[in-house]
Amino acid sequence: MITLSAVAGVALIELGMALTPGPNMVHLASRAITQGRRAGLVTLGGTAVGFLCHLPAAAAGLSARPRVMAVQRFTARGLLGVFALRTALSRTPAPA
Repeated sequence: MITLSAVAGVALIELGMALTPGPNMVHLASRAITQGRRAGLVTLGGTAVGFLCHLPAAAAGLSARPRVMAVQRFTARGLLGVFALRTALSRTPAPA
C-alpha cells in the first residue's frame, strides 16, 4: 500500500523537476514571449496535465515496463503526427 507521505514526497520531487530550467521551461517561456500570456498559460496547463498523468504511472511502476513505454512513445508520435498534419493542412499562416 502506498502511503500518503510517499505520494507527497514523489509529488514534491516532481514539482521540483517541473520548476527547474529545462526543455519544458524553454518551451513555456518561448510560447509566452512570442504568443502572449494566454498561450503561455495554455502551455503551462498542458504541461501540468502531462505531469499529473505521468506521476501516478511512475508511482505505480508502469514507467519501468518496456511495453508501457512503447505504447506511450507510439501514442505521442501519433499525436504529434496529427498536430503536424493539421498544421500543414490549415489555411491560416503560421505565426511569425
